[in-house]
Amino acid sequence: MMMTSGELHLGFVSTGAAASARSRRIGSTCGCRRVVVSAPRRSTNGVARLRAAMEDDAEALSDREHHASSNNEKMDGGGSSSLDPSSTSNSNADDDVLSNRDWRAFRARLVAAEASSKLSAGAASAISGPEPSVYAQTHMKDTSRWAHIVSNVERGCLLVAAPVGFQGSQAYFEQSVIVIIEHNEAGTVGFILNRPLTYSLSGSGFQFCGELAHSLKSNFENSALYFGGDCGGTTLSLIHPYRNLQGAVEVVDGVWAGGLHSLIAARERGEVDLSKVRFFSGYCGWAPGQLEREIENGVWFLAASSANVVTAQCLNLKRPLWRQVLDMLGGSYAQIARQFDLMDAADQ
Repeated sequence: MMMTSGELHLGFVSTGAAASARSRRIGSTCGCRRVVVSAPRRSTNGVARLRAAMEDDAEALSDREHHASSNNEKMDGGGSSSLDPSSTSNSNADDDVLSNRDWRAFRARLVAAEASSKLSAGAASAISGPEPSVYAQTHMKDTSRWAHIVSNVERGCLLVAAPVGFQGSQAYFEQSVIVIIEHNEAGTVGFILNRPLTYSLSGSGFQFCGELAHSLKSNFENSALYFGGDCGGTTLSLIHPYRNLQGAVEVVDGVWAGGLHSLIAARERGEVDLSKVRFFSGYCGWAPGQLEREIENGVWFLAASSANVVTAQCLNLKRPLWRQVLDMLGGSYAQIARQFDLMDAADQ
């Protein structure tokens, strides 16, 4: 069955003989896979209790998101004509936030203010573990990098794998963090952010033709390649923070997908930071309603995040991205990350 209602258009690059950048309509065949989960492979005492606490944490989301989205109409839609990816202000001034093109930054401010209020009232005592200040530090001090729970799937949000074990051929989903590139009535598409492959783009085996092959080799030969998902294994996709590239599609403010040919030209002009360009082999796909059912079954946590969480490379990290994001979510989610930290420490 092909998706005929709605559209899922992204700038994929075909790696077959007719290698050219084009927009491809994604079929739903790969979205029909069934996620199978098993018990955790390692004991995670307290996870059931934490899951109940997460439900309490989520109760206030609807009102908060409604308040944030009602301010969306106030946001200035003007953009820059340059390739400069810096489009999000990190200022704490209300005027700076309200002039931001990405209304999600305003919503994040509301979440941070609520967390600060709770901490001031002594709620920090509810966050167990040896470092109760991590939640406050993540949300209040580093305003350029943030994440918080949301209640509905939206373009640009993160899927954070719940602490369960994925069986067999789906083991790559375990402790994965997936960015949703498109979500509409036709289905959902995303890329796994934290599954780097063992070879670079030049060693991937992708076959490109003519000038494109030469341009990729000369400009991105040593760029890391990530396993984006179990669909479209012969497609090469990319995300980056650069606006105004022909063929690129804006996911959320600060995150763009596609536009490879224009990106190559910008790279040759010295306008592109390679560390902010991420290449993916394949992608994740869900049929309409499938992802929502998986979320209802407790397979995924939903989160919004700053753009730099998505565009930063995921290589040689001191702490896995999955735990970093859980820590930024705070509360009972941060407790899960710390439990895995303690299990790692005990294994050493």
